Amino acid sequence: MKLIDLLAADWDPSRYRDAFREQVLGLIESKAAGAGVVREEEPAAPTAGVADLMAALQASVESAKKKTSGRAAKAAPFPSSLVTVGSTPHTFPGQS
Repeated sequence: MKLIDLLAADWDPSRYRDAFREQVLGLIESKAAGAGVVREEEPAAPTAGVADLMAALQASVESAKKKTSGRAAKAAPFPSSLVTVGSTPHTFPGQS
């Protein structure tokens, strides 16, 4: 509690400024005075060496499908309506 009391101070809004609000008000004033709004072009993001993430994801999914397709045919399907806890089978409500 001593630390909180030590760091506590009265709120003084004059210590802070809203730079975004100042920029917007400046744009409004310049446009009202007849000056046009000039937008700065954002630099294009460099694309050299950037992987196509969607293509990589699709390739990964296809690879996983190929690996599991052989195993899925060998494994017996799990009955979704029957769960065994210990040695007692349980069914979910609404399912037979």
